[in-house]
Amino acid sequence: MTGNAAAAADFLESWAASQTTPARVMQIDLLIQALHGRGALAPAFIEGTTESIRQLLDERATCSQA
Repeated sequence: MTGNAAAAADFLESWAASQTTPARVMQIDLLIQALHGRGALAPAFIEGTTESIRQLLDERATCSQA
């Protein structure tokens, strides 16, 4: 769907191994950068105000891996 399936696969594999909040934030950042590397695709996944995007990333970084 993104034209960059490898980036999504890498993210899913690395996310499972990320044990700390900084490691999770890094995985989110790498995914967004990879999506942008194939064109501005990240906005298709993340839209909103700066505040709402920051909140979304904070929530993703601290969510349970259960």
